[in-house]
Amino acid sequence: MDDDVQISAAAFIILCDAIKKKQRKRRRYWMTNLFKSRNIYSGSNLLNDLSLSRTGQFKNFCRISCEDFEYLIHLIGHKIAKQETTFRQPIPVKERLAVTLRFLATGDSYTSLMYLFKISKQSISTIVTEVCQALCDALKDYVKGPPVASSNRTASSSIRKTFRYGYRPRCKSNRDQLGHGGVQNP
Repeated sequence: MDDDVQISAAAFIILCDAIKKKQRKRRRYWMTNLFKSRNIYSGSNLLNDLSLSRTGQFKNFCRISCEDFEYLIHLIGHKIAKQETTFRQPIPVKERLAVTLRFLATGDSYTSLMYLFKISKQSISTIVTEVCQALCDALKDYVKGPPVASSNRTASSSIRKTFRYGYRPRCKSNRDQLGHGGVQNP
């Protein structure tokens, strides 16, 4: 009888262990099925289709001509390109630039861009900041920045000369508004 109890207890423990192993959560993967289908049709395919049709749809989509798009790729492509790993393929440079231009041109949310380009929201947020930084670095010679501090000083000194230092036209102090008295507690 003692042996029967021990055998049934061991069988019970083995069965409970087997049930627990089946109930464990399934393993999470690197990408969801939506992003895995990027190989079938992705943003690169969309950009190729738009650039092949000479109806102006590419310019409408990215708000930039194909030639300017290629010029920007030539300028910043080496800065925003990622290295291929054994785990997955990197997002191509054309898609990185197109996602950023689409975000800047339309103000679409990262979620809508995620469904359009089949790239995760987290990756899009990283891509937009990296590409914007690369664009700023590459185009800083073409864009006029804020005025230099010395020009601000000359402007403020000319205003002081015009309005005598300390004179503020049409300005009232708080004391004038409070009836020449201080602030009283309620």
